[in-house]
Amino acid sequence: MPSFAQDQTIPMHLFPPHCKARIMQESFAVHFLKVLKELLAFVLFSYTVLLGALLLAGWTTYFLVLK
Repeated sequence: MPSFAQDQTIPMHLFPPHCKARIMQESFAVHFLKVLKELLAFVLFSYTVLLGALLLAGWTTYFLVLK
């Protein structure tokens, strides 16, 4: 049987003030980690494409010009 947390979200006005700050802080941390993960994935992809382009240019130069 699913729990209440899986079915619905609890409205923020039902939380006491000290809990709201903690919930907001955790959600910011989760958001920050998600953005960091996306940035790292983009950087890794960019460097992979750059390395592939450099290797392709190098091999093309080797086979077309030097041979």
